[in-house]
Amino acid sequence: MKQFLAFLLIVAAAAGGWYARDLIPPKHEDEKAKEEEHAEGQGVEIENGVVKLDEETEERLGIEVSELAEAKREPGIAGVGQVLDPAPLVALDGEITAAAAALDASRAELDRAQKLFQSGENVAKKSVDTAQALFRADEIKLSSLKRRLPLEWGSLIGSLDSSALSDLCEKLARGEAAIVRVEALGELSAELPAGASIHRLNDTSTSIEAERIAAAPSLDSKTQSAAFLLLCRFKEGTGLTPGTMVSSELKTKGEAAKGVIVPRDAIVRQGAQAWVYLEKEEREFTRVPVNLQTRDGEGWFISDEKVPAGAKLVTTGAAALLSAELTAAGAGGGEEEP
Repeated sequence: MKQFLAFLLIVAAAAGGWYARDLIPPKHEDEKAKEEEHAEGQGVEIENGVVKLDEETEERLGIEVSELAEAKREPGIAGVGQVLDPAPLVALDGEITAAAAALDASRAELDRAQKLFQSGENVAKKSVDTAQALFRADEIKLSSLKRRLPLEWGSLIGSLDSSALSDLCEKLARGEAAIVRVEALGELSAELPAGASIHRLNDTSTSIEAERIAAAPSLDSKTQSAAFLLLCRFKEGTGLTPGTMVSSELKTKGEAAKGVIVPRDAIVRQGAQAWVYLEKEEREFTRVPVNLQTRDGEGWFISDEKVPAGAKLVTTGAAALLSAELTAAGAGGGEEEP
């Protein structure tokens, strides 16, 4: 009998639990999201644009800070470009070589006809005139093909003699050299850059120095930016495929600029603006706008008194800090932007 009563009590308790569960509705997803957002904003206080964290929140966000060291950088301006297809140049070189051979043959035929005519051999004046016309036609054709070189490829290629051009085309065909067209991303003086280096877009691990640089034969009709052709040579297996997009650093004359190197992970974006966080006091951070112009290895060279050498920069956890700041600001914890 006791066992039967105990069984009834267990059944009644279970039924009561199920009934209570049905009466109390589950939390809506929006409510859960709000609770999570509220939890994320806890431990964050914003006062006059300064984000203040408690110790637990700083550890939870994974904030790491490093002191910025002074860096120097030779003057220059960033650029973007593309590796050009060498096929048209290689084909043009072939046409020039064939035209030069035809000219040599017509010159030899003209010399032979003139000598025979002058020596009284049975050679009509008409044959000399025909040889003269053929020679002149071949001469004009070769001259026209050579004029295409600077028009289509600028002085970078137009200044090469036949031997140097053929050698370059061989290297282009084997992937041991490349011609890169680069456009400057800012104002540039009328002077030709003193040098240039390139690397694959969004990959600064390998930088390639340009062997030669010259003004491009034309400008983009839309951007009207200063444009240049770079000649780069590679070791075997390190070349760039035609069509590859590249970033470039165009070196200009002047004194070296002083600044700091900001790692890429330290930079956050809100809208179109890039920002970094500086720690002014312990666990007190200020978001500072930065202008990204010059890449340097795995980061950016920044010359701005707002981000001086010796400042403590958030190098890890910057994105989490931005999220926490915006969440706290949205919850009424302070100003939204510094």
